[in-house]
Order: sequence, then structure tokens, then C-alpha cells
Amino acid sequence: MTTDTPDAGLSPRFPALGILVIIGGMLLAIWIGFGHALFGISGDLSLLFVLMAAVVVTLQLFLGRAVILTARHGYRTRPRTMVIITLGWACGVLFGLTVPDVTSHGPQTILTGSHEPALGIAIGVTNPAGIICLGLTIAALVLAHGDARGGRPRYDEDAILDAQGL
Repeated sequence: MTTDTPDAGLSPRFPALGILVIIGGMLLAIWIGFGHALFGISGDLSLLFVLMAAVVVTLQLFLGRAVILTARHGYRTRPRTMVIITLGWACGVLFGLTVPDVTSHGPQTILTGSHEPALGIAIGVTNPAGIICLGLTIAALVLAHGDARGGRPRYDEDAILDAQGL
């Protein structure tokens, strides 16, 4: 069994991708926590959005750290990890657009305002988008930690057979 380890001759890489993940995650958290204020529809649920943003930024910081560790160990972040990160961000942006806030004019979203039936549709999209965002972020975190360890061990069957004298 052979594995690529940091002492196996792999040189560390510049962690630009990890820095990008951290910056993108922070922007996503700002969008979720304070996006309503940018459009003037801050309401009674604003504190709840800030708390949700704290969870998102914490997960994104751990995710960025894992991508940076991958680069420091000389490994590459797999494309599927980056695709899952990007899809999670897209769901987070959709969540920020469609999550309703209760104002003096009733519930409103950034995308629809207080106009029915679009408001009802936006509210129906919000929960799945938020859940998928968190689920994809956790999945990306698991994959990124796997990338930081070098992925799966690679078995060289010929070397194993030669070592056994077969």
C-alpha cells in the first residue's frame, strides 16, 4: 500500500483556494445575516438571521481551513469538493433571497416583497434551500477533510505481489 503523505516528496501549495472559500463563506454569512437590511426590510426576525449567519460562517471557516490544510500538505482539492461548496453557496444565496422577515407591512422577502402568490412560493422555497445549504456545507467539510489526508490510499498490486514473491 502506498499513500501520498506530506513527507513523500509533495511540496506545499499556495492556499489561494482556501482563502477564497473563507472569503466566499463570510460573504454568504453576511448576505444571510444582513441582506434584508440592504433592501430596507429589516424586521422582527433580523436577530434570528444573524444567529443563522453565525452558524454558516463557523462551518465555512472550518471548510476553508480544511482546504488550506489540503494545500499545505501538497494535495489538490478534488473538483467534487469544490462543486459541492459552490452548490451550497448557491442554495445559501437563494435562502437569503427568499427567507421572509416580518415587518410593519407583514411578511416580506427580498425577492418578492409582500406580494402574493409569489410570497407563498418564496416561503415554500426557503426551508429546503436553507437545509440543502447546510447539508452541502457539511458534506463539503467531510470531503475537504478527506482531501487534506490525501484521499484514499492507493494500492499498487504489482508491488504487493512482488513483495510476497509471487
